[in-house]
Amino acid sequence: MNLNNKTFLSISLLLVFVGSMFLLQYVCAGTTQQDAMEEIVCETYVIDAINETFTKEDFVYGPQTWKPYTSKLPIVPVGETDGNISGDFYIMFIDLYAAPIGKLSNLTDSGAVRVEYTFGNLCGFAAFHTYGYCEKSNRGRGVSWTNSVKGPGVSGYYVTGLKDGSANTPKTEKLEGCHYTHVMVANDNGAEYDDYNDSTYYMKFDHTGGGLNSLHITTDPDNPEGQVTYTANRSGVFYISNTGGRGFCDDAVLMVAISGDIPDDFLLHIKSSGYKSPRDLIT
Repeated sequence: MNLNNKTFLSISLLLVFVGSMFLLQYVCAGTTQQDAMEEIVCETYVIDAINETFTKEDFVYGPQTWKPYTSKLPIVPVGETDGNISGDFYIMFIDLYAAPIGKLSNLTDSGAVRVEYTFGNLCGFAAFHTYGYCEKSNRGRGVSWTNSVKGPGVSGYYVTGLKDGSANTPKTEKLEGCHYTHVMVANDNGAEYDDYNDSTYYMKFDHTGGGLNSLHITTDPDNPEGQVTYTANRSGVFYISNTGGRGFCDDAVLMVAISGDIPDDFLLHIKSSGYKSPRDLIT
């Protein structure tokens, strides 16, 4: 065998070896990468990851008209108001203790996080938004995803409350900033990924325009791109979905914003169900 043939054979064997190692990295028990992930995460589904009631005292931020991002994003989607929204909003953040995995057909709710809500004595207007926490990223730990409120992929969930009843202003403080800032969660058990030992998450978006295309709020987990929903139902269900493109989202954080004054007997019950992050299981 001449030198050229030996060189060609050596390179061919090397390519076969590298290809085999690459395939083994992503194959589990003879399945595809997607099948392997589904097999792994199917054992991590948690029903009622949280099952908790929140009150007026849990609104610790506001009054304001924006939600955190690299710049102040409107709480109400641009051009989507139905005419029932007025005034500033008071805000709380709730850790859902579950991760939107991404649309995998064999998973419960296609891998989305299910959120069940029930309002008691909602006098104003309620808005739901979501944020995504990443434990390991190129730019360090923190929240770097949220649902878009304008342009393609806009989504959100909005509930109209009663207009009667006595209400007053909760004791809150405005967020220190819209970016590179900490937000406290209202959960009794604090933040699941409590990096700073103070029940907060760090908002740290990569750049303007980034982190707006992966997370969505949808009423149908089989439609993961989401939509804007307005409803007068003070009990209902929606889902937090992940269409991918930015790696793993390890945890979903719900932002709840209420416009106007809030009654002393206001209640919000939240139940979430979903998968735990598979990151540590497959890396």
